Amino acid sequence: MQPMHLALLSTLFLLREVESGTALASSWSFDHTDKELTWNLPGSKTDPMALGTTRTWGCLCDLPEFACPYHLAIEHFDWLQRHPLYRPGPTFPLFPTECGNHAPKAKVVETFEQLGTLLGQPLISPEGLRLFGGHTARVTGAQTFAVAGLEVNKIRILARHSGDTILRYVSDAPLRTLRADLGLTASATPSFTQSMGPGAKAAGITQLRTRIAALENKLNSLETSVQSQSQDMVGLAAGYLQQAHRVYIQNLVSAAVHVVAGEGRTACGWKFAKSRTDTRTMASLSGVPGIMLCEACLPSERAVACALGPAALSDDE
Repeated sequence: MQPMHLALLSTLFLLREVESGTALASSWSFDHTDKELTWNLPGSKTDPMALGTTRTWGCLCDLPEFACPYHLAIEHFDWLQRHPLYRPGPTFPLFPTECGNHAPKAKVVETFEQLGTLLGQPLISPEGLRLFGGHTARVTGAQTFAVAGLEVNKIRILARHSGDTILRYVSDAPLRTLRADLGLTASATPSFTQSMGPGAKAAGITQLRTRIAALENKLNSLETSVQSQSQDMVGLAAGYLQQAHRVYIQNLVSAAVHVVAGEGRTACGWKFAKSRTDTRTMASLSGVPGIMLCEACLPSERAVACALGPAALSDDE
């Protein structure tokens, strides 16, 4: 595979290592007129092969501190087509190994570690913990976007099925811009502000109060939005718990179970009718472990099943 392309594109699209390793060359589409790359990605972290959610990045060449996803993708696709084992079709890996196969999760993590070593980054923390893992690209991308000032909710949307986990990823990154949010620049040191005249100080205080009032209004709006979303979630959970007749479909490759929501597609967006993946239909979820239930299709059922009998193995966040 191309390690640099793998790492940068996975970071820009906030991918897990399993999503990078199982990505298909056919999941990319280009709009060369608008210079955009669209990536067909899984809408469920339970099933990385259930593609059905798209994310689009445009050209970022005007941002000197960001890699451009559009031009990186063009460069990578040109390289991919020159791969000795490349074969056109819907199943060829987007980031193939030397043998032309999908990269296992462990190999993707090893690639991150090798890149970290080349960049002089430590691989082990002082506490003895590994600093690179399956979510390295996802966490790095989220933190980078947060520091750059991208709204956290937009990062959540880009990350797809992230829930509140993205808040843990970005941690205190947005706090680094608090001074700028309050209208204070790095040059506004105490000695500088003390040398300002009374009129300038009054104007500065007025500006600060205005910005604080604006922040308070935004916080009130956010609180209202969160309450509304909480009510929607309660209604959604109640709907899923209704005993209506439903048809379930299992991906026999990943073992994940989804609920059919329409003609040939699942609730998480996976178009299984057009997929070459082997599947089987199920009439009930009896005996199915919670970890195998798609968190996007069956959130309530998964939560209840996992609470009753947590699975021993999980690649969840």
